[in-house]
Amino acid sequence: MKQITLILSCVCLLFFSCLVLMSYNFITPNIVFGAFAELCTIPLIILFIILLGYSLIKLYFEDKPLKSMYFISTLIFLATMVLVVAVTILTRNEFRTQMVYVEGGTFTMGCTPEQLNECRDNEKPEREITLSNFLIGKVEVTQSQWVKVMGQDKNRPRSQDSLPVVMVSWNDIQEFIKRINEKTGMNYRLPTEAEWEYAARGGNKSRGYGYKYSGSNNVDEIAWYFDNSGGEVHPVGKKRGNELSIYDMSGNAEEWVDWIGDYGNDPQTNPQGAALGQSPVSRGGGARSGAADLRVSSRNDANTPPEFSNKYLGFRLARSIE
Repeated sequence: MKQITLILSCVCLLFFSCLVLMSYNFITPNIVFGAFAELCTIPLIILFIILLGYSLIKLYFEDKPLKSMYFISTLIFLATMVLVVAVTILTRNEFRTQMVYVEGGTFTMGCTPEQLNECRDNEKPEREITLSNFLIGKVEVTQSQWVKVMGQDKNRPRSQDSLPVVMVSWNDIQEFIKRINEKTGMNYRLPTEAEWEYAARGGNKSRGYGYKYSGSNNVDEIAWYFDNSGGEVHPVGKKRGNELSIYDMSGNAEEWVDWIGDYGNDPQTNPQGAALGQSPVSRGGGARSGAADLRVSSRNDANTPPEFSNKYLGFRLARSIE
């Protein structure tokens, strides 16, 4: 049992070290480890507490030869706790966000069959898009994250920390991104339209043409929208995620993405928005949107100026993988 305890203590130390490094953007999350971490974090915390207690009991009662083994295990457990607490304290005022790894692939963008007769003209024609691997925010950027970068709004109650930040223009977001990239040395940006739609459809985990909304054909399962939101945005991540465990891509806060680019018939690889397009595009619908606006192919390209903002319009971040 002493060898098992020692091995498990090392596993816990390694796991929590990787989890801390991934959470604070010191390492890039991998889709396999990300899914494993999401599944195993709570069970491993419980195991960690049980084993720490067991080691302490054995350390008190065992004879000297065995005691040294449990002493080592206890030290490893305590080192893990110190690591997690120290990193949390030292970086409590730093910007951090959980990103989801999206494996690249080819998909059909636009008015695909599951959208039925709800497609609008600006979702046509459907076209083949190939994307490289990228990272995208697991949830929308929150008010707490915004304040850590842009400063505290004294009129904003602290209870709103977990709400998606809204009332931010496309131009405001560019300043936010500039600051976090300077602070972190990362390459955060807004997702392109194609990246956003691919992630909303579940990436290469989607079921063929997949769902009408992001993660379900039942809009109430995955979205805050006109019928259930009470006209307000809600804390991020409370509805069910999609196949990639990305949350609120349908509903809650509508999301700014890139500028309108070429939306033609031809297949494209990593299409970008125009350098200076007609206007930025927003996706996903919001808390005041009807269900049709929450569809994964729905686009709001209504010539909205980049200085525009409203109480339902926010964003999530993306990052390229070099």
